[in-house]
Amino acid sequence: MKARPRLTGNRVTATVQYAIVVLCLVTNQIPSNLQAADNPFGFIETRSQSPVQQLRCGPIHHVPWVIPADTYTLSIRHNWKNMWLYRHDICRIDAEVHEVITRLRIGLGRGLEIEGELPVRYVSGGIMDGLIEGFHDSFNIDNAGRDDFPRDDFAFNIRNGSGDDGWSHSGAEQTGWNLGNATLALSFDVGTIASIKPRLIMTLGLKFPTGTRTEFFGNQSMDITLSMSGGINVGSLHWYASSAVSYYGDKKMIGIKLRQWRISNLVGLEYKGEKSNHAWTAQILHENGVAHNYDVFSDATYEVMFGYQCRLFPRVLMEFSILENVFIFDNSPDFGFHTALTHSL
Repeated sequence: MKARPRLTGNRVTATVQYAIVVLCLVTNQIPSNLQAADNPFGFIETRSQSPVQQLRCGPIHHVPWVIPADTYTLSIRHNWKNMWLYRHDICRIDAEVHEVITRLRIGLGRGLEIEGELPVRYVSGGIMDGLIEGFHDSFNIDNAGRDDFPRDDFAFNIRNGSGDDGWSHSGAEQTGWNLGNATLALSFDVGTIASIKPRLIMTLGLKFPTGTRTEFFGNQSMDITLSMSGGINVGSLHWYASSAVSYYGDKKMIGIKLRQWRISNLVGLEYKGEKSNHAWTAQILHENGVAHNYDVFSDATYEVMFGYQCRLFPRVLMEFSILENVFIFDNSPDFGFHTALTHSL
């Protein structure tokens, strides 16, 4: 069995998040129209974590409001996910990923908001395989082939007709730090030009090919996404829905012919009492498959996330969520955590 990799990314993530908290403690101004205690916090904004969807840089659905003019929000977000996808004679994807995302939003006024983000990732074999296998065994859930390979191992093997044996093999040499693809988005509150209820937000996003490990996390084209999100509330319950369509420039990756169009849909529910600083969320993300005709890579993915959000300080929002493949086990992420700190400037 191979030695377990050292996840030095944990220390870096904790240090960055601690620095954000300290920064927030030494400031004392708050834009009241943005951070009022009776406003909802929204669903958890994160892209698909499925191993299938990693071949593309997927869209991030925007909450159904924009921040006010001359307001800034800085967010440090951390995703920790375990990925397992095994098909005999097709593929084996076994990895654990720590992803730290820096996101900046600026309110431009007149219902406009601009946003940019840049992810940095640490890829390894991880430490969660034993925990996941133990959980599966406790509930008599099949481990889908995990038992046949060493725990906490990294592999990204695809049968695509290349090489002497027809496989593309990637191992421990591909682990470590890498830069993800940068994105830039412009969001517009449609209600500023029409009296529309519920509120609707339209977002136009661009992905730039800044990634250093494109065979795992996105492609080398400049891609475009258009999305629309809305929400309504009934008492303390806030319902959300968002749909996005994305177009990708290149047509093939690691020998797999990919679809150039992607449809992504999110439905979410938030419970937040009036004047409360705490909220609970549940949401499901559905996306169509990325490949034209390649086993589970052509199937839709379903990801369920349960989250908790808390207003720590007047200008600081913390969020924590757990990701699980409740409905479809074949091509969704096995297990994952999400944490974030957002500071309004």
